[in-house]
Amino acid sequence: MTLPIHFIHALVLTVVIVGVQFETAWAQPDSIKASKQTPPAAPTTVTLSLNDSLSLFLENNLDLLMTKYGIDNAKGIAITAKLFPNPTFLLYGGAAFTGKQTFAGTRYITPQLEQMFLLAGKRGYRMESAGYGIQASEATFTDAIRQLTLTLKDTYYQVQLASRRLDLAKDNQERFHRILTIGELRFKK
Repeated sequence: MTLPIHFIHALVLTVVIVGVQFETAWAQPDSIKASKQTPPAAPTTVTLSLNDSLSLFLENNLDLLMTKYGIDNAKGIAITAKLFPNPTFLLYGGAAFTGKQTFAGTRYITPQLEQMFLLAGKRGYRMESAGYGIQASEATFTDAIRQLTLTLKDTYYQVQLASRRLDLAKDNQERFHRILTIGELRFKK
C-alpha cells in the first residue's frame, strides 16, 4: 500500500513531534567550539490521542479538500444543466462589387438569430445526469474519508504497538541484565 507523501508528513507530525538541535561544529574554529559547548536539548515529545490526530487529519488533508471541491464542481454542473442554451445573434455585411469595407459602403446586411431547442427530453436527461454526478462525487468524498481514516487508524495503532514492543524489549533487557548480574555473583562465590 502506498501513501501520498503529504499524508506521510502529516502523520509523522501528528503522531510524534521531536525537536532536534543541530550543531555545525565543523564550520567553527576550535576556540569558538570550546566556548560554545552546550549540552544538547532533550527531545520533546507531544502525545496525541486518536481523536486529536483524526481531527487534525480531517482539517488538513489535501486529498479530502480536493474531493470536497469536486462536490461543489458537480453542483455547479447541475446548475448549468438546468439552464436553457443562450440565443446567438450575428450580423453580416458585405460590399458586393465596390470593395469598400465601411458600413456606408456595404451593399447588403444579413442578420442571423440562432436558438437551439432541446427535443426529446435532452434537458431533463442532462439534469438527471448532473444529479447522478453529484451523488457520485459525494460517494467519492465519503469513500475518501473512509479509506484515509482507516489508513490513519491503522498507522496510529502500528505506532502504538511498536511503542509497546519497545517498552517490553527495554523491560526484558533490564530483567536479563539483572539475571546476568545475579548469575555472575553466584559464579564468583
